[in-house]
Amino acid sequence: MKKFEYKDYPALYQASDTVSNDTQNTYLLLMKLNIWLLITAALFSFIGINSKTWAVPAAFVFVITIIINVVLMIKNFPNTWYRARSIAESIKTISWRFIMKTDPFRSLSLKDAREKFLKMQKAILKEQDKEILEKFDPSYHTKEAITETMLTIFEDSINNKIDMYRTNRVKEQRNWYSNKTKYNQSKYRFWFSIMILVQIIAVATVICRVAVPDFKYWPPEVLSVMAGGILTWIQMKKYRELAAAYSFTAHEISILEANIDSIDTEEELANFVQDAENAFSREHTQWIARKDNF
Repeated sequence: MKKFEYKDYPALYQASDTVSNDTQNTYLLLMKLNIWLLITAALFSFIGINSKTWAVPAAFVFVITIIINVVLMIKNFPNTWYRARSIAESIKTISWRFIMKTDPFRSLSLKDAREKFLKMQKAILKEQDKEILEKFDPSYHTKEAITETMLTIFEDSINNKIDMYRTNRVKEQRNWYSNKTKYNQSKYRFWFSIMILVQIIAVATVICRVAVPDFKYWPPEVLSVMAGGILTWIQMKKYRELAAAYSFTAHEISILEANIDSIDTEEELANFVQDAENAFSREHTQWIARKDNF
């Protein structure tokens, strides 16, 4: 059975997915840099800026921090990230609805279904403003709005369609959510442990400052800023909340997958795909809602 690959999705999916991933990576990189610069600024403050040797790099750190914050405010990376992801997921789900002949393509001929699919993509584009569309790479303009692989699967046998959907959609989604659950659980434990360790060391340095007042280089202030930076990162990434949500969705998909073996007709397959795509869309909608609370 042929694997449904990234290149088999429409050009609009690939373009919006690329924008979403690139914007997310840029945003997270700037946030990491901002946190480390704040810690570095606290370190300069702790050391004391009493000479030109320290004043120049300290000023540089503060200037870069200001620039990053201004860029983050002006660019509004999260908004672009979420909107591009919303476009990508919308195109992805209607692509699978198309090739599996479920609503709104149920019982349509290839010609009619193709026309409807292209109109739906156009409608999704019309909902976007110029700002997000300008970020799409022009190289995707030459790629197909509906691929040959999609057209081939549309007219394939029911058994091949079932195998295709089970492997390339249901299992792919289940594995993605399962892996993301493990990833977020692991990251939450790691960063929470580091934060607690830093806070314990900060408390120890406060005690040491009282016990050994003649030593001037106990850094509880720097450690406090570091702990605050880690907490900011944990809250921004929402590791714990995402792990719980992804775990629920992975179990939901596993239960859904168990029903695929009982499918015998095109109608049953269409109903199954409709339920599955509704579940995937529901999780994506909830993801957007959680992100909006950042």
